[in-house]
This record gives sequence, C-alpha cells and structure tokens, in this order.
Amino acid sequence: MKHLFNLLLFLVICLLIYIVFRRPSTVEGLETATKSISGITGVAGGAADYVTRLTNAVTQKTDILLIDKYRTDYENAILKADDLINVTMLQEVLSLDTSKPEKNIQTFMNIAYLSQAKDGLNKVMKYVDNAKSSTGGIFG
Repeated sequence: MKHLFNLLLFLVICLLIYIVFRRPSTVEGLETATKSISGITGVAGGAADYVTRLTNAVTQKTDILLIDKYRTDYENAILKADDLINVTMLQEVLSLDTSKPEKNIQTFMNIAYLSQAKDGLNKVMKYVDNAKSSTGGIFG
C-alpha cells in the first residue's frame, strides 16, 4: 500500500512539472508576449501595419454607412436620440426622493451619464455634418 501511495505521489509531481514547463510562454517569458503585442496593438515595428488596419476598418465602416446618401436620416436619428435623453433626464430629476436625499446619489449619477451621452451625440452630429464623400477617407 505504501508503494502505491509513493508511486501516485511521484506521478502527481511529474504531472505538475510537465504542466508548468510545457507552455512556451512560461519558459520564454516576455519574448513571446512582445512578438504578439507588436503585431496586434501597434507597438514598435507593428505600428505602421496597425495604422493600415485601422484605416481600412474606418473606410469599410464609412462605405457601409453611406453618410452622403443618408445624412438627413442620420441627423434626424441623432436629434430623436437627443430628445430621448432629455426626456429621460427629466424623468430622473422628477424621481428625486426629497425625504431621503442620500438615496439620490444613483439618480444624480444617471443624470451625469445621460449628460455625457448628450456630449457624445453632439460629437456624432458634428461628424455627420462634416463628413465628406466616403471615397475621401478621413483626410479627404
């Protein structure tokens, strides 16, 4: 029985050693991580490729949206979203509990988030207003 226990203990230790040393990332350290990061996030030598992929993604999305053709529809949608935010902010203000002001923190946080959303909508509206032909890219 003792021999069986020793054999099982030996096998468990061997399995643990195998698991720890079989992965190259544990053995090689940062070398492997650096290679993958430079290709994906634009670090160091991969920056030019990263910019190219970003430019292609922007061009593809711009081509799909057809801003020149649907500019009025997009502007109307943004204006309606702005109206929805205004109404929601009004609802939040009207839901304030005057008997327990300390419970209003979440309501004020909701109003702050909605205000940030309005700022975001304003930026989107400016983008739609200033967007040129989809063939010109972001600088064209």
